[in-house]
Amino acid sequence: MNTLRTALTLLAAAWLASAAEPAQAQEPANVTQLIRDSQSAQAAGDTPAAESLARAATDLDPAHPPAWRQYGQVLLRATKPAEAAAAFQRAADLDANDAPAWRGLAQARWQAAQHQEAVRALSAFLRLKPEDAPAWRDLAAWLTRLEQGEQAVAALERAVGLNPEDASAWRELGAWHLRLQNPERAATALERAVALSPDAASAWRDL
Repeated sequence: MNTLRTALTLLAAAWLASAAEPAQAQEPANVTQLIRDSQSAQAAGDTPAAESLARAATDLDPAHPPAWRQYGQVLLRATKPAEAAAAFQRAADLDANDAPAWRGLAQARWQAAQHQEAVRALSAFLRLKPEDAPAWRDLAAWLTRLEQGEQAVAALERAVGLNPEDASAWRELGAWHLRLQNPERAATALERAVALSPDAASAWRDL
């Protein structure tokens, strides 16, 4: 009788242990999943959760550039440009060919009023992605704000070379040529702007 009771007790204990195992077993945190969860929270407008998840991803794998890039994106949208710049810089330091990290770093630096650093970061992005016409437009706009005319012209020429249908880029290029005393080039650019967009009143005034 005692033998039977002992056997039943052991069987019951084994069953309880096996039943408890699935509830206790937890899949270890995965950095890729944390990044995805952060992106989902960000898309849902839950910035605190997105920031916490992205930070957890960087803590889990400090050498993972996408984790730092996602952290930077969340911080940038949370209007924390200095912190975002640090995160993007970490991603770029880990992988110098991480083009989105350089793009994010440029945006963060510009928002932090670190304008020359922003230009350098965006130039680094364009060395990796020279076919990105909108980035050339951004660079031209920043250089225009900084009154760096020759460099702005060079950026605009790259932009219209990649997207010849961009009327506003042609207009801006023409305006810069006028300021730099290049009337023939200005006329060519402004005529192109007007041909693409006859309603470009400012281009007509410049002509």
